[in-house]
Amino acid sequence: MVRTARTPHCILAECHGVSSQVAAVDSAYTFHYAFQPLDFSGILDGRRIEFGETETATMIPLARGAPFRADMTKRIPGPIYISIIQCEYLESLAEELFDVGRVEFRGNTCVCRPDLEHSISRFIEEASSSAEGAALMAESLSTLIVVDSLRMAWPERSSRSLAASARRHPGVARARRAMIRHYREPLGLDELARIAHLSVSQFIAVFKKETGETPHDYLRRVRIRAAMRLLQEGYDVIDVSLSVGFGSSSGFRSAFRKLVGMGPEAYRTVVA
Repeated sequence: MVRTARTPHCILAECHGVSSQVAAVDSAYTFHYAFQPLDFSGILDGRRIEFGETETATMIPLARGAPFRADMTKRIPGPIYISIIQCEYLESLAEELFDVGRVEFRGNTCVCRPDLEHSISRFIEEASSSAEGAALMAESLSTLIVVDSLRMAWPERSSRSLAASARRHPGVARARRAMIRHYREPLGLDELARIAHLSVSQFIAVFKKETGETPHDYLRRVRIRAAMRLLQEGYDVIDVSLSVGFGSSSGFRSAFRKLVGMGPEAYRTVVA
């Protein structure tokens, strides 16, 4: 039996009595969660991996589009949960949390916080509910689940980021969050400085001190990274340039070549 719930960024399935699972979604990252001991082997990228009896609560993070089949060697008493997270959403949170532009997981098991099961169950309830505020609750819970999952998948990065976050200017964090989430929109320095509660000159100086690049360069990198994902999925170059916030295809091509080392047409040919 499978029960599913979704928000615009996340699909979560609760699976009972499952002996085999398959997850491979090109435009998403996948996490498997189990909150009781289990024995299983799996096939990841064509190679078999044996996990034996795992911890009481386990999470398996999978990279974008990674195919994985888990074969249970014994029936487990409770459900297995599978979350499918939109690439853009997960990568924007990883950028905000850990300052990384690329997210890679190797399919190794991680110890999972047992209380995450409550958040997952609550997400399924809220996402399936018609009650007032249910959609907002489900969206908030999906963010909590993804952030917790990233922390557990990258504990060493999580501890470093906590120390670094104490030294960050909150206005810069707000501006970065705005660029990551609204890069399709025309975001000028005046608007970003207003979001940061700084003057334009203060904003540029503080932003560069914390990130090592200007706000313009940072926003351009966010847009080019989004463009790379769309080109990998085979979208037209002109359509991509407009959809990620560039005012002209010529400006997009120039920025893409500068950051990637080849033009968007060449990149699309290589990866699509």
